[in-house]
Amino acid sequence: MVAGREGPRPGPRGCSAPEEFAAFFKEYRDVVFRVVLARSGNADVAEDATAEAFARAYAHWDDTLGEHPNPLAWVLTVAWNQYLSWWRTWGSRRSADPPAPTWPAPEPPIDPQVAAAIRSLPRGQREVLLLAALGELAPAQIAAILGKAPGTVRSQLHRARARLRRVFGERLEPGGQDD
Repeated sequence: MVAGREGPRPGPRGCSAPEEFAAFFKEYRDVVFRVVLARSGNADVAEDATAEAFARAYAHWDDTLGEHPNPLAWVLTVAWNQYLSWWRTWGSRRSADPPAPTWPAPEPPIDPQVAAAIRSLPRGQREVLLLAALGELAPAQIAAILGKAPGTVRSQLHRARARLRRVFGERLEPGGQDD
């Protein structure tokens, strides 16, 4: 039993369907890792946050995620919060500047100019763009993860895409539109 505000409540039961969880893990682990890596710029932090999120997903598979309407959004939220928790801990011990990104390979996994352009976006726009592009989530799902209104997410996504188009001199094809 776990103590809650209303008294004891049952703790996580685990996973009675390991094959189902294994398929979920295999399908989405790279998506979760890429989202956290793009946000943090640190492969070790992204790996830790991804592992923690999936460990919690396994522990809560039967009582929460087995019937959850969007388990990927749940795992992304946990991984995102794990990263933010790490960042708060790190930030309280060091200067306000984040650590220099460490990539898992000699060459960054994405074009350095693209990475720099994404890093230049305001935090809200950057977070929304990363969850939309790498997490492949709809604005309503991103809103739930970040605790923002869907309209705010759509607006930030539109502004982020517009700014990146200006940076790279590209225009949206006729008839195309942001989600």
